[in-house]
Amino acid sequence: MSTSPQLSVIIPTYNRATLLPRTIESVLQQTYSDYEIVVVDDGSRDRTEERLAELLKEKRAVEERIRYFFQRNQGKSVALNRGLLEARGEWIAFLDSDDLWLPTKIEEQFRALEEYAPLSQACFTNARYINNPSSQGTAFERAGRRFRDTTGMLTHLGEYVANPFGFLIPTLVAHSRILKKVGEFDATLRVMEDIDFIFRLALETQLCFVNAPLALIDRTPQRSEGLIENLMRNVPQSLGQQ
Repeated sequence: MSTSPQLSVIIPTYNRATLLPRTIESVLQQTYSDYEIVVVDDGSRDRTEERLAELLKEKRAVEERIRYFFQRNQGKSVALNRGLLEARGEWIAFLDSDDLWLPTKIEEQFRALEEYAPLSQACFTNARYINNPSSQGTAFERAGRRFRDTTGMLTHLGEYVANPFGFLIPTLVAHSRILKKVGEFDATLRVMEDIDFIFRLALETQLCFVNAPLALIDRTPQRSEGLIENLMRNVPQSLGQQ
C-alpha cells in the first residue's frame, strides 16, 4: 500500500497453519477497506509461512495488504508487541489466528468511535463463543454485562475494575496514539495479560462498545488452554460472573 492505512490488524499466530487463512479471510471480507494485516508468526513449526504464501498467490489483489514477520517462539505477548512495533495504521485492531470477525465489525466500531469521540478512543464489541458446547452464549452474557443500548460507553474506570471480563482483545479497536501511552503487553504474565492491558487502556481513555457479537471466538476443546474461562468459572460472584 503506497500510503499508511487507517487501520492495522495484528494477528499473532503459532502452529495454526490450517486456521490462519480462514481468520485472514474474515478480515478481507470486512465492509471497511482501509487496512493492513500484520501477521506475527511466533516460531511456528507447521509450515505456516508456506500456507500464507499459498494464500497470497490465490489472492494477488490483496497481497500488498498482508505483511508477515517471523520470530523465535517467545509467547503471545511478545508477538503482539512485535505487531504493535510493525503496525503503520492510525488505529490498531487485534485478532487471534483461530478467531473470526463478522463482515461489518470494523465499520460498526468506527461508527461508534465517531459517536463517542473525543472521550473514547477505544472500542470493543460483543463476541460469540463457538466450537465448544460448554461455552455457550456471548462474552457479555457470560461476564454478566447487561447492556440495553446498541452502543454505549463505560464512563468510569470503576465500571471496568468491578468487572474486567467480557471485553476481549480480539474485539478491540484503539487509536495508536493511546496505545503508545498504554505501552506493551506484559510478557511476564502467563495469564490475564489481556486484562492487564485493557486496565491500562482504561486509564488513558473511556471505553465504548458495540452491543452486538461481531467476533467469533473459537473455544475448540484441547486446542486452547482456556485459562481465562477456567478463571471465570471460579471468580467470586461479587465480580459479576455467572
